[in-house]
Amino acid sequence: MLEALDKNQMEALIGKTSMFSQKGLISKVSYVSGVSAFEALPSVSKDYVNFYKQPKGLEVQMQTGFKAVRIAVPDVTIRHISFETKETILEKKEKSVLGRAVVGGVLLGPFGALLGGMSGMKDKTTEVPDNFITLVYDDAGEEKCVVFHCKKNTSSDVKKYFTDCYPSVFSAQ
Repeated sequence: MLEALDKNQMEALIGKTSMFSQKGLISKVSYVSGVSAFEALPSVSKDYVNFYKQPKGLEVQMQTGFKAVRIAVPDVTIRHISFETKETILEKKEKSVLGRAVVGGVLLGPFGALLGGMSGMKDKTTEVPDNFITLVYDDAGEEKCVVFHCKKNTSSDVKKYFTDCYPSVFSAQ
């Protein structure tokens, strides 16, 4: 389980890189779900997420006012990090086939009933331009994940950061 840590706990778990050689991704993503320590924070804080590559893991930091809430994901627990493009989502819209058939039948007879019933079987496609980062990690033998939303026009920066820092576990779809 990923828990909030103070600076000393963070350094003991994943080490510390000097400020001048630290690789960071600052405010390019917002938090979506997967970390209980982040869930309790105000929603406005979830827009300010920073990643810092440390010697033995990834520090994920969320700013809330003047305080930073940090979690550490040790490198040995990271199974996969993926950049996912959500271009289309098939939304199954529940439509009443029977109700449409009755209305069509009343208005246009048997042919109307057939057309009305068939109109209730369509799917609706919705365009969703969002991109997400999913970090899958091992928690005592169980796979868990944390999801982040890439902010507008940050996809190339986000992909470059994870390609540079985690080339063996990062994939972009």
